[in-house]
Amino acid sequence: DIDWLLTNMGPVWAGLGRSDEARKSYEAALSINPGLPEALNNLGVLDFGEGDYDSAARHFAESVSLSPDDVRYYNLALSLGKLGKTAEAQAAFRKCLNINPVNYAALNELGLIEMRSGNIAGAREFFQKGLSINPDDENLKYNLALVKNGK
Repeated sequence: DIDWLLTNMGPVWAGLGRSDEARKSYEAALSINPGLPEALNNLGVLDFGEGDYDSAARHFAESVSLSPDDVRYYNLALSLGKLGKTAEAQAAFRKCLNINPVNYAALNELGLIEMRSGNIAGAREFFQKGLSINPDDENLKYNLALVKNGK
């Protein structure tokens, strides 16, 4: 199908540094099939990379509503966090983990939210759980060291 072809061309364009062409591919795919969650998610990724977190959140939310998966919830949560919507971001990270309990990146982000709110014990728990899944993750190691040192 042409909508899938256009959606799959987007990452090729983006990889070549042609985000304008990637955006055109996703928008063309959506003009053919407005309910294509992959194209919506990928538009959100472009928006996020350009710092347009409102638009990213809208695209991710629409993508999640059509086809919820852990990656889409994770992306939504990141954009909500950038918008300062901490409670909503936290809820989206938890939905991500309900779908994929071993998403250590989501555990790291929840740990960061807890750390910023002053809940060091909660942060430590998330970082440790993430490291139990992926003991080589440098972000989790660093963040756990921060909370252990009381930073």
